Amino acid sequence: MNESCFRRHDITPYYLPSYIRTLENILKAGNDVLVVSKPHFACVQELCTKFSEYKNNIEFRFTIGTFEDKVSKFWEPGAPLPLERLKALKHAYDAGYKTSVSMEPMLEGYIEAVCVYKTVAPFVNGTIWIGMMNKLDDRVDLSVEANKVAVERIGILQSDTNIMKLYRELKDEPMVRWKDSIKDVVKRRVV
Repeated sequence: MNESCFRRHDITPYYLPSYIRTLENILKAGNDVLVVSKPHFACVQELCTKFSEYKNNIEFRFTIGTFEDKVSKFWEPGAPLPLERLKALKHAYDAGYKTSVSMEPMLEGYIEAVCVYKTVAPFVNGTIWIGMMNKLDDRVDLSVEANKVAVERIGILQSDTNIMKLYRELKDEPMVRWKDSIKDVVKRRVV
């Protein structure tokens, strides 16, 4: 892909009109576009309709790190819930667009990651990227007890042992791509 749009803002109903104008200009100039989003279904629906003549130039990559609403609300406040994202993924796939998923960061452990993979894979014709949550100590106020508990939980769920279980489960899946956080664990653990 030659271009990636709007790295500072997700595609929300508020930004959709300006996003459409910008995307139209980029596509008319002959570029391919990777649209990365925690998608609002209505926005994806409108993009698919508006840009149907550019299907070969657009790939949708939707972030889905869990299907647990409570976990999603904690780590991604204000973002569409996971089932809305799945609905958007299915819509883009059914409309004939290139589709991919980012499970980076995974918001839970290997069991949920495998569940997410198996659920989204039928609607992906590209890749599924998997990566761990990183640098939580820098991003989360650990003086807040709920944050501290959540970070400790992720540390356990994404321990080297659990990441290796995930790696063994999905390493032969052709759509899976591992982010550096996973590759680093595999390098440490496989001698």
